[in-house]
Amino acid sequence: MSNLLKTGDRSDLFYIRKIECSEVDLIEQFIANLGNASNTFRYFNTRSHDIISNHIITCLAFDTFENPVAYGHLDPHEGSNWLGVCVQEAFYGKGLGKRMVNYLLQYAKNKNIPEVCLTVDVQNIAALSLYKKSGFIETTRNEKIIHMRILIPNYTKI
Repeated sequence: MSNLLKTGDRSDLFYIRKIECSEVDLIEQFIANLGNASNTFRYFNTRSHDIISNHIITCLAFDTFENPVAYGHLDPHEGSNWLGVCVQEAFYGKGLGKRMVNYLLQYAKNKNIPEVCLTVDVQNIAALSLYKKSGFIETTRNEKIIHMRILIPNYTKI
C-alpha cells in the first residue's frame, strides 16, 4: 500500500488518506487531541469544520489504531492556494509533518496547481525549518507571522 508511511527504522506505521465532507467527525477527533499543537494551529478556531467542503483536498494521517494524528489541506482562498498542516503534539518528531507536506505538494503538482502559500508563526521553529527544506521561500513577515510560498513546478520531494 503506497499510502503507508514507515517512520525511519521503527515498526510503527501511519497512513495518509483524503477525507470527505461526511467524515468531519474525524477532524473533531483530531482537534480534540491536539495538545500544545493548538497553540500554533488555529485554522478551525474561526471556521466551521464543514469548511473542508471548500478545500481542494483535506487529508489525515492515521496511526495503527485508526486514530487521526496529523492533518493537512490545500485551501483555495482569495486567489491563492493555502497549505495547512498540523501534527498532534504526542506525535511530534515522527516525520509526519514532512510526509504530510510532501503528500500535499505532490498532490498540487499532479493537479497542475502552480503555487502554494502558507503562514507560520515566527516561534514555530520546527515548522519553519520543514517548510524551508520543502522549498518554501519567505515572502513577508511581521513580529508574529511569516508568509511563505512555493512554485510547484520547482517542487521536489524531500
